[in-house]
Amino acid sequence: MEQGVFLKTSQYTRYLVPADSYEISNDKRLLVPFTNGDKIGFVNRMGEIVVEPKYAIYYGECYDETDFIRVGVIEPYGTVRSDASFTAYYRYLYGLMDYAGKLVLPAEYHDIKPAYGNKRLFTLADQSGKHAVVTIDGKEIVPYGKYDYIGGFDNGYARVKIGKVTNGRVDSGAKWGLINEKGEEVLPVEYDDIWNFYGKGRTDTNIVKDGKTSVYSF
Repeated sequence: MEQGVFLKTSQYTRYLVPADSYEISNDKRLLVPFTNGDKIGFVNRMGEIVVEPKYAIYYGECYDETDFIRVGVIEPYGTVRSDASFTAYYRYLYGLMDYAGKLVLPAEYHDIKPAYGNKRLFTLADQSGKHAVVTIDGKEIVPYGKYDYIGGFDNGYARVKIGKVTNGRVDSGAKWGLINEKGEEVLPVEYDDIWNFYGKGRTDTNIVKDGKTSVYSF
């Protein structure tokens, strides 16, 4: 069996931990993040390097084989101004990594929102701003282009919107609806607003239509 490479203290700045006090031998995570300079890598419980430090950011923790970690890289991009000068910017692109350190989604998405309560469902936003809903095994629940925006799923529901965003402002004609985890519309896309509930621990949301606000319970 091929010998693995184990992390030495000279190779990292610090472990990234969810608590103030820490011993790696007591860590229950299958993948333990560590830093080397400004890059993040991952080791297993034995301290063996599983993923070399190459990521700029990560979200989530991996405690069992059904957990996934969102990892991000920094991509530079730029625009040419009218005076022919070039302005450089940076943005994060995200991928999804499994418990073994394998990328199940490449780090090329503008956003990845995991569903609360369903580890196998994700809302994706590609680099052009189009949204879709997929399962971890690649099944497309909602295709790109059907909606201009799809929120993350919480309590089995996600907000959807038809209507563009211009200069950070939603066009006045934009309408909102609500879909379930099968991609079915439980509220048609005809509401003036549906309040954001993703990640807020709510069991209801406010919906607005024709100037009237009511409560929709999940």
